Amino acid sequence: MNEDDTENCANTIPLKFENFDLFRAPFHWIFIGKNIIDDIQCKYHNKIHLLPDNDIILVEPSNSTWRLKQSYKVHKSVSDVIIEDYGTWDKKHGFIDNRATNIASRRRRNLRGVSLQTTTIVLHKFSLSHLTDHKDTHIDTVPRLNSLLVDLLLYSLNSKRETYLVFNLSNNNWGYRLPNSSQFTGMIGQLQRKEIDISGCAIFITKERLSAIKFLHATTPARALFVFRQPPLSYISNVYTLPFSGTVWIAQILLTALMGVILYLNLAWEKITRGKNDPDYQTIETSETILIVIGAICQQGSPIDPKGGPGRTVMFILFMALMFLFTSFSANIVALLQSSSNSIQTLEDLLNSKLEFGVQNETYNRHYFRVASDPIRKGIYEKKVAPPGKKENFMTIDEGMRRLRTEPFAFHIEVGALYSMIAKQFTENEKCGLMEIEYLQVVDPFLVTQRNSPYLELFKNGMLHIHERGLLRREFNIFIPEKPKCLGTGNTFSSIGLNEIVAAFYIILIGMSLALIIAGIEYFSVRTNNNRTFVVDTSLNSRRIM
Repeated sequence: MNEDDTENCANTIPLKFENFDLFRAPFHWIFIGKNIIDDIQCKYHNKIHLLPDNDIILVEPSNSTWRLKQSYKVHKSVSDVIIEDYGTWDKKHGFIDNRATNIASRRRRNLRGVSLQTTTIVLHKFSLSHLTDHKDTHIDTVPRLNSLLVDLLLYSLNSKRETYLVFNLSNNNWGYRLPNSSQFTGMIGQLQRKEIDISGCAIFITKERLSAIKFLHATTPARALFVFRQPPLSYISNVYTLPFSGTVWIAQILLTALMGVILYLNLAWEKITRGKNDPDYQTIETSETILIVIGAICQQGSPIDPKGGPGRTVMFILFMALMFLFTSFSANIVALLQSSSNSIQTLEDLLNSKLEFGVQNETYNRHYFRVASDPIRKGIYEKKVAPPGKKENFMTIDEGMRRLRTEPFAFHIEVGALYSMIAKQFTENEKCGLMEIEYLQVVDPFLVTQRNSPYLELFKNGMLHIHERGLLRREFNIFIPEKPKCLGTGNTFSSIGLNEIVAAFYIILIGMSLALIIAGIEYFSVRTNNNRTFVVDTSLNSRRIM
């Protein structure tokens, strides 16, 4: 039908209905009249767009039979009208259904090559040339995965895709409500204005977005989490106090004190029984006994050699007992220096830990970290991620993963990129020490379309078919690999840093400080004694110290 024929069409359908957008789901219409089908075709060439979601039945009388038809076109930019044979009705046979199926979205899923508009947002230049392949899946994992799913969806509907590709780090690209307005920026604004038909990437559900767009299908789990290594025991506490329990420490102190007293008594008894004229005579002071016990604890030997049987027996028992304690202590220290703690189990533990923090530099991370309201998550952002007066700890994946391997560090990253990088860069031993704590409190992101979209049911059913047939799982497994498994620690070398031996330095410093103090006391004591003078008072026949 040409344009001249269009002008002569009967005005069977009132044009005032067009302004109310009433020829779409969920409204149902029945138009009865002669030449109604020709009139509807004329209206297609004017203003009315009966798209795939319409439910208008056209009824034309034909002798004693009523013919029922339905019509639609695949897109408002297409002039071709598709007429469906709905059925017939007569008094003798009643209604005869001629439809292949009574589900309109199944009958109309062939969009006949029409082009639908989408918007895809990527954060890395790499993705501009790798949007439809599987190279380096840790880069823009979620946008590229959803872009491929949209391609599969439109392919299943026999339609083409025209993509608006956006590369920018601005929050406005996804779309947020304008102040004091119902309008949105970015991709959501495009859907509101009907500039695009479906999103090319998934977005999170928020309360304000529910009134602006229609959420279709969750495609990728929103799993972005903190990954870190449990800090070693030396990072949390003094490992030199951990090998023995409290009762063992008390028993050891009592044992060494008792053996020291017995040794002192034995050496003192030898002094009395042997006398000073004995060539094997040895003087013994209390301080020397303490040094002997300390030497026995450290397995350093003794400068004193008891001559009697009781004294030698005491020395043998003392060194034997402390040798077993020394061996047990050393073996436990070796194990503890290679052990990690279990001190971080919750976000609160993570906040209170000494770990440095980093966050993958993604736009949604910046948004959700900034708007966090509960005290723990707000504290993580204000104290660890973006402390006042300091540089924000948003960083690239490469930098974050490097620091995760080499430092006491917690990195917030999307799981697809995390597992891919761990599989490529981490050794088997490094995989075993990683812990995860989820931070984001959001529902999985959804593909979205216009509210009252004429393709809503086609998109929903198409995504269900992709899911049911395993295509979604296939792409998901490619872009988001399974968590790497720990296959055993094996033989590893653990270097010891200053943090592990800081207690030894404290002991040295305390000992040096005490030595200097004692040396100072002795020096002034000797100097004072040397300065004293003796004056003889002959009248009293006695000496007086002046």
